[in-house]
Amino acid sequence: MFFENKFLSLAKQPLIGENIYLRMAKKSDYANWHEVRRNNYDFLQPYEPIWGKNALSRPQYNARVRNDKHDASMDAKYAFFIFKKSDNSLIGGINMNNVQRGVFQCCALGYWLAKADNGQGFMSEAVAVITDHSFDKWKFNRIQAATLRDNHASIRVLEKNGFDREGEAKRYLKINGKWQDHVLFAKIAP
Repeated sequence: MFFENKFLSLAKQPLIGENIYLRMAKKSDYANWHEVRRNNYDFLQPYEPIWGKNALSRPQYNARVRNDKHDASMDAKYAFFIFKKSDNSLIGGINMNNVQRGVFQCCALGYWLAKADNGQGFMSEAVAVITDHSFDKWKFNRIQAATLRDNHASIRVLEKNGFDREGEAKRYLKINGKWQDHVLFAKIAP
């Protein structure tokens, strides 16, 4: 199980933007999450690892909610859903993975967004909100991100948010069933 501490308490606080807000997943979000993920499978699959056969099941989802709380309490990962303020609809997810402390003080940024909400600035705003909080509240020195070379929308989001291109990594992540090259980005604390 997990325990309540300053890291989990911090993660439980919603992060508010102008048009969106971020908050940790709740078990009560399952139906909305299931619908968004199911309806966007074809859109998301080229950019994600292969989904397991039970990836959208309620037990898998509930385990994810539990694991996200545990990981936050251990200062290992912070995962949030993205909601539109206008109607409180769930439109995506964003997380800070692979948290490393000590002399590094770094995390890796990951995100996804429903197809219907792409190109409207929601992800750019979500990245801005989470990076600001990452530097201010979580005290990271560096945030890293990697994206497929042909994911031009993701590259634009990162560049718009002041991430610098640092290079490429060959066969970096196994996406859609195959090891793929990625462009590496990072943003350093002001």
